[in-house]
Amino acid sequence: MLVAITIVTMTLGNMLAIFQNNIKRMLAYSSIAQAGYALIGLVALTGDGAGASMFYLLMYVVTNVAAFGVVVLVSTQAESDDMRDFYGLSRRAPYLALAMLFALLSLGGIPPTAGFIGKFLIFKAAVDAGLWWLALIGVLNAFIGLYYYLTVVKYMYLYRSDEESVRIPVSRAAGVALGLAVFGILYLGILAGPAFEWTREAGQAFFPF
Repeated sequence: MLVAITIVTMTLGNMLAIFQNNIKRMLAYSSIAQAGYALIGLVALTGDGAGASMFYLLMYVVTNVAAFGVVVLVSTQAESDDMRDFYGLSRRAPYLALAMLFALLSLGGIPPTAGFIGKFLIFKAAVDAGLWWLALIGVLNAFIGLYYYLTVVKYMYLYRSDEESVRIPVSRAAGVALGLAVFGILYLGILAGPAFEWTREAGQAFFPF
């Protein structure tokens, strides 16, 4: 039953996210898919699997701070949540576009971000538990997610907007928060060892084998 829930959660979340034009709604459906990925580690029923799920959730929190932080700043300025508001963002607010780029790459599981390590760990836990086919379904779903994440990247860097001359104000507090979130995304992607050992030890408390 847990395996079925995992597969349905991943697939349904991704399929619904593809057809969204509202950036917040897209990230919300994407969150459903991300929860499905995190469940893969629990399905493995091992300490490493539980640790991988905890690491994935840690990665997800840091990544979503960056993603939703940028979305809030852009949507506040545009007074809407439409994805078209991200057209030409790299010209209006290059630092916001860069923060969003790292967040989307992390959600999509592209190195050297935390999301890549997170997906690698949960898929490895599934393979080690003999659930290679579940890991394969997860990989295929990750490719689906990568499609709509990169669509936003395309909007930011390749599309033009009539509002390119209108700058998006970013407070010092928001800038610091986004900077720390991006640092966390890269740190957990490049130096993930200590964090994973910490979550792995916690996972051993649930599955001490």
